Amino acid sequence: MTHRVSLVRPFAPGDIPRVAELHESVLAASRHLSMENRRRYLGKVFLENPWYDDTLPSLVAEGEHGRIVGFLGVLPRRMSWNGRSIKVAIVSQYMVEPSYRGLTGLLLLKTFLAGPQDLSM
Repeated sequence: MTHRVSLVRPFAPGDIPRVAELHESVLAASRHLSMENRRRYLGKVFLENPWYDDTLPSLVAEGEHGRIVGFLGVLPRRMSWNGRSIKVAIVSQYMVEPSYRGLTGLLLLKTFLAGPQDLSM
């Protein structure tokens, strides 16, 4: 059975513990990381990196009861194209809890693609 998402919103520091749990349960290749290292990684990469841009946030999806069930990490970058500076948003660590797969992933991606970036990767 799949469930419904009630909200897609920007990733915030208080979301790190739940996203770390989701990361551990969904991304099998990362299971060698300790929970502490996983939390540190998520904070540094998606909230504290030198290119952080609050207009291009990483996103979380909340289920019916406010529990985070999806995450789409965004790595913002500035690049040059035809002599013009452009905003680039790179997707990383895209994950959805299995019972929420389907529309949840699409909602995260749709929200991301509607952002102010000039180029999505």
